[in-house]
Amino acid sequence: MAKFRTLNERLEAEARPRAERAARLRAAGETYTAIGLLLGVSRQRAQAIIARHNRRKAAA
Repeated sequence: MAKFRTLNERLEAEARPRAERAARLRAAGETYTAIGLLLGVSRQRAQAIIARHNRRKAAA
């Protein structure tokens, strides 16, 4: 079980910079479509990344 926890922590740490960048872009007034294009994901995925980042930030 510890092996999976370590893997999950590593994956979350690798994803954090992308989520922070997306959140900064959104705070600067960019649309989800523009953020998605910059990140190479769909508009819906960009929205989900930002929402998850905001939830984690609020929980911390």
